[in-house]
Amino acid sequence: MLEGPKYDLDRVIRAQLRVLDALVDDYGSAMLSADHNGKGFPWPGKARAISRLFWQKLAVTYDATPNRLIVANQQLTVMVRLLGMTWVVQDAVTGALRLHDGSDVRRINPVPVLSVFGPYDADKKKFKRLPHETLDGISGIVMRKLSHLNLDLECTSVATHETMEAGLTDACRIFFPHDVYGKGRGVLMARCRSSDGGEPEPTHVQRGEQEN
Repeated sequence: MLEGPKYDLDRVIRAQLRVLDALVDDYGSAMLSADHNGKGFPWPGKARAISRLFWQKLAVTYDATPNRLIVANQQLTVMVRLLGMTWVVQDAVTGALRLHDGSDVRRINPVPVLSVFGPYDADKKKFKRLPHETLDGISGIVMRKLSHLNLDLECTSVATHETMEAGLTDACRIFFPHDVYGKGRGVLMARCRSSDGGEPEPTHVQRGEQEN
């Protein structure tokens, strides 16, 4: 069976709502959507209830899946992944399981994360650069204004060719650490994709054999 750290989704949802509300308070009202087409629901407003229901329904099937919601305005793009950023790949020939990056499935950790980028440039299909003062402002919100939530913050400034092409030059990620938002370890239902492009049922992950 696939085992790993489990998270208290209800507590994670409540905390991420506070983070998003605080970001909107400082950087302006935003829209909740599933992609970058600009259509969606206003935040704050009914978007808060919609997002809660989205994660609760998804968690009926998965503990680990990279599904996302996007909360964006003219200054920020927040990618919300409350069931982690990872999935499992099953070798179509051998049946062996690996994480999406090729690492051992026993390292799976679907830590909830909010990734904050600059506004999305639809013409260039990439994110604009986040000014350093914006990164400092976000850091202040998370580490001071919302310090009682005990979140982890990681800000990055990278300039490799690959990341610049993707538009990910400056970003920050807000993590919900397991020692605060976890509920022990247990069997995980992870999104599973086959190396040949198929997508087995998540229960297949439980029956599959780990590759040592």
